[in-house]
Amino acid sequence: MSDPDFQFGKKVFFLNPPGVLSDVASTLSAHEFEVYLVHNHRNLARFLKKEPHALVFVNIDEGMSEPEWEAWIRGLQGDPGTASVGIGVVTLLGDPEISRKYLMDVGISCGFVTLKIGASKTADILLKTLEANEARGRRKYVRAACPAGTAEFSVPLGDAVLRGTVQDLSTVGMAAWFESAAELPVGTRLRDLQLTLRGARILLNGIVVGKRSGGDGPPVQVVMFEPGSLTDEKREKTRFYIRRVLQDEVNRRLETA
Repeated sequence: MSDPDFQFGKKVFFLNPPGVLSDVASTLSAHEFEVYLVHNHRNLARFLKKEPHALVFVNIDEGMSEPEWEAWIRGLQGDPGTASVGIGVVTLLGDPEISRKYLMDVGISCGFVTLKIGASKTADILLKTLEANEARGRRKYVRAACPAGTAEFSVPLGDAVLRGTVQDLSTVGMAAWFESAAELPVGTRLRDLQLTLRGARILLNGIVVGKRSGGDGPPVQVVMFEPGSLTDEKREKTRFYIRRVLQDEVNRRLETA
């Protein structure tokens, strides 16, 4: 399948998310969906022209009146540049007439979710919706390119301590430059590898599984983390860093949309 969004996954936006959606977003992130919280509907509408297969869940309780939100959603649907965006509605008000209108008349494709059912049930509904819309694509894990100075590592190996910079990161591995420019053989075990992600330290084990070109610099080496060295807390710290990096990048792009 040639669809790049199926290959790499789809961005999932919550527009004007109420507080309860913070916990829901964390749950979705833990299932390796790429989730963003945004608050500027005008910039988002322009941005979506560059992400035409994204999914957007609109909180119709805040920001504008409900009829204005209906018009905004219909505007996305009617614009050829955003017509393929998947749209859902979230609300604290369980009005069956409003629900029928959006599902039947407006024709939103990602559901009408009443948040008063609680965070756990809301997360279950949204997880099923994202799965149905293949929001993960073929990608199993969300990966972030690490901004300079935010992700480093060190690891003892033999009589030396190797240090370097993380190029990109997921919860299962990293691509990294070693300051020594040494090329470690595939299969090298990196025991007591310490990641430092914006000051948060994570100790785990890894295995070198390959390399890729570093351009004019040293080669980029690919390291997979040993699952047995990852606790839930370590995964959550890694995931928090990834979400923050991705959110910061989307915020920057939204400002110039």
